[in-house]
Amino acid sequence: EERRALRNSDLGIVYQNPRRALMMGMSAGGNVIERMLAAGERHIGRMRSRAHGHLDHMELGDRMDVETMTLSAGMRQRVQIARALANRPQVLLLDEPTTGLDLSVQARTLDLIRKVQRELGLTVILENHDWGVLRLLARRAIVLKAGRLVESRMVTQLMEAPQAPYTQLLVSSTLRHAPPFWRWQTSARPSPCILLARAKSRRSMMCPLPLPKASFWRSRGARAQGNRR
Repeated sequence: EERRALRNSDLGIVYQNPRRALMMGMSAGGNVIERMLAAGERHIGRMRSRAHGHLDHMELGDRMDVETMTLSAGMRQRVQIARALANRPQVLLLDEPTTGLDLSVQARTLDLIRKVQRELGLTVILENHDWGVLRLLARRAIVLKAGRLVESRMVTQLMEAPQAPYTQLLVSSTLRHAPPFWRWQTSARPSPCILLARAKSRRSMMCPLPLPKASFWRSRGARAQGNRR
């Protein structure tokens, strides 16, 4: 009973696949209201007003009564975020929230997550394998292997100077499939920006976040070149 109360009131979860949390045959507003009902709310007018507010925060206020099945993948993910925020949780758990979304949709979703994190003062726990997303949403990262702690440091420190061999392998595997530079592309608003792993030029370096040190790139590039030989 205590675990159920904690899950419904103090913890919001956003799954990688919206179908795990949303009922596709129900309206967007209905999915948000269902979360409030689970926490004990019973006033219909108050629930509809709050649901509309959360959806409007996700730029879906005009989709309140639209069936969830008819929405795009990005919109469903935003409905799921609105649902997770329905009871004003203290902690928001994100399970790879942008995996499978188009690049522009990823940027918009990340922008909205950062917005609600800043405005609501939420504690966000993010599970992700994308270093670009981690760098945008997290200050500190924990690297796990087989459920065991490998390394815990600031995200920028992990990317620039990983200490544990397993972390070094993760970082180098990311760079192995990327060109010897990063191109950052902004979303419709000034921030955030997202990493384009297969960029072909240095144009549009508009990201306000610091890039890794040049020495880091040179060492990785030399190592990759040696491996190819």
